[in-house]
Amino acid sequence: AGKLVTPGFGMAGGRAGTQGTLLTLPLPEKVDAGQPVTSTLDFTLRLPAPFVDRVGSDGSTAWWGTGEPLLAWVRGVGWVRTPGSSYPSAENAVSEDASIDVTVDAPATDTVMANGVASAPTDIGGGRRSWHFTSPNARDVAVAVGQLQILSATVQTPDGPVKVRIGTAPGLDLPNEQVLEQV
Repeated sequence: AGKLVTPGFGMAGGRAGTQGTLLTLPLPEKVDAGQPVTSTLDFTLRLPAPFVDRVGSDGSTAWWGTGEPLLAWVRGVGWVRTPGSSYPSAENAVSEDASIDVTVDAPATDTVMANGVASAPTDIGGGRRSWHFTSPNARDVAVAVGQLQILSATVQTPDGPVKVRIGTAPGLDLPNEQVLEQV
């Protein structure tokens, strides 16, 4: 409990010039099956120059999906060490759901959207606000930041009503209402 470990990195299909796509955190001691393990990982995600991919920006809006490390455990199989995909925007995440807690600091003029339940943004000074999102069971995290136009609605599904919240970035060809209709 409370022990620091040195992470290991493996290329596992990662692009040249990066640390790779596989992060390992070696446990300092053996843990018996069924015993809980809690880890805390602080990391910084640096977005590339304007680039359209699952981690990118267009100069005024920024977004990332699957930018955070995922716990790649599959029940009955074990640790998944599949190489990252070489296709832009491709996904091959296998994580089970986990509790997420995400805080994003952004310019006060921007809006932040992420999966999970959002708390009201708070002023942190310097022309910036802090946005906080939590979810007790998410398979992944996605965040968008920019001058987003937000629209919320309740959509009827075969399983009952579902609240949907969308945000569109400036310059998109589709109005929010049309995006919501497609969703």
